[in-house]
Amino acid sequence: MKNKANKNFQIRSGKFGNQLLLKLFNSKTGESVSLLPETGGMLHSLKLLIGGKFVSILDCYLDENELKRELGNSFKGSNLFPFPNRVAGGKYEFGFRKHQLSVNFPQENNSIHGLIFDKLFKVVESKTSDRKANVKLRFDSDGNLIGYPFCFRLDVEFIFEESKGLAVTTAFTNTDSVNIPVANGWHPYFRLQSKVDDLILSFPTEKVYKVDNRMIPTGECLNYSDFKKPKQLGKTAFDTCFALNDRENKAIITVNDPALKGGVLIWQETGKEKFNFLQIYTPPTRKTIAIEPMTCLPDSFNNKIGLISLQPGKTISVSWGVTVLSKAKRKK
Repeated sequence: MKNKANKNFQIRSGKFGNQLLLKLFNSKTGESVSLLPETGGMLHSLKLLIGGKFVSILDCYLDENELKRELGNSFKGSNLFPFPNRVAGGKYEFGFRKHQLSVNFPQENNSIHGLIFDKLFKVVESKTSDRKANVKLRFDSDGNLIGYPFCFRLDVEFIFEESKGLAVTTAFTNTDSVNIPVANGWHPYFRLQSKVDDLILSFPTEKVYKVDNRMIPTGECLNYSDFKKPKQLGKTAFDTCFALNDRENKAIITVNDPALKGGVLIWQETGKEKFNFLQIYTPPTRKTIAIEPMTCLPDSFNNKIGLISLQPGKTISVSWGVTVLSKAKRKK
């Protein structure tokens, strides 16, 4: 694996099977982030020091064969654009025209998790210093994606910074001559030392959306505050979308593992055209928990809740990130 610079922070390039793997590495602490640009600009792994231990906090693919076999089912670490979550039947109408996406989740008869999770991204920028490393990846569409005949540019910047952890910014630009429908989300699965049941979770929500048996919102929204204060998950099972409290323009989600005497803090931008929704999913194995920032409600291409109509030439950016949960935060 080659190093980009001889500084505290380095960018190392290597291979994951036959594809490029980039590692943003803090040589001072041993912490790291790895990316797979050729598979949708995937956030592949994140290793942090928690409670004095190195913890690989993301559930990732063990090898390229597993990635190819499981990507379309699990979407681990994927960037979800131009829509996260689901589009019912893959059908939607925009600009007085009807469109049909590929139904890539036939068990629900839905399109799921966007169109770029397996696309090739280019590395357009990489920088290192004694305090941080950053990589910018890019994907351009000329309007040839099935069911989404719009031109756009997607830039994703990963910044790994001392004492601040990882920040991810997705910028989407309309390179078409008409308005285009856009939404964004990410799909990281977090895995600490304990099973999900023993983790202590908190997130700032007041509303939860009900869904039908195809995971499409019914239109009913209920009050919800169960995890407004840190609480053990126990047997709680999630595959659930929440509206976030955006009064401070940043939502904070905490996951504390008593076995580690520490945990992680996940933050996401909130406000106009930001990550105002949160999807949480606990797989049946109870070994991981997906905490997914989203700019919209599931099926937003139809219900329009959170959907952005992006004008030609305009760019919107949204950010989220992960850092170590400090003792001060845990006490709150």
